[in-house]
Amino acid sequence: ASGASSFEIWAQPANLSQSGPARLLSVGADPSLQNFVLGQDGDAYQVRLLHTGKDAKARPRLITTDGASLALQHIVHTYDGAVERIYIDGVQRSETVALSGSYDNWDPTDLFNIGNEGGSQRPYYGDVFLVAVYDRALSDAEVAQNFSAGVGDTTSAPPP
Repeated sequence: ASGASSFEIWAQPANLSQSGPARLLSVGADPSLQNFVLGQDGDAYQVRLLHTGKDAKARPRLITTDGASLALQHIVHTYDGAVERIYIDGVQRSETVALSGSYDNWDPTDLFNIGNEGGSQRPYYGDVFLVAVYDRALSDAEVAQNFSAGVGDTTSAPPP
């Protein structure tokens, strides 16, 4: 209802050869039509955010030229109703998509998924330690603060 959002995740990929992209987060039911996707494609991240300013396949998409690494990473995607931004480890990347739109075309039946797509066709191989979703675009300072706070103790995570 706010017309803005932030998706935040702490994750560590098992490899840099995942494609599709492999879904870290998804609000969708199948690999072709989703409300939102944050995925890993090799050493890059891809975001597909559907809104009324884009086509049915959420194009244009926000794609980093690189950025994924085998280290634990903090990734945040924000949309303020006009501009999409992506942050990696507290730093805003230069890649943005400036295109206004609302979420009026979202499918309300789509599922919220962590580590795959609703139909299980795009698995993410790695560990996900934290996921947060906000109904507003986090500011640069809030992203930096969340990165500095860290993910907490990852040594007590259950084995894969």
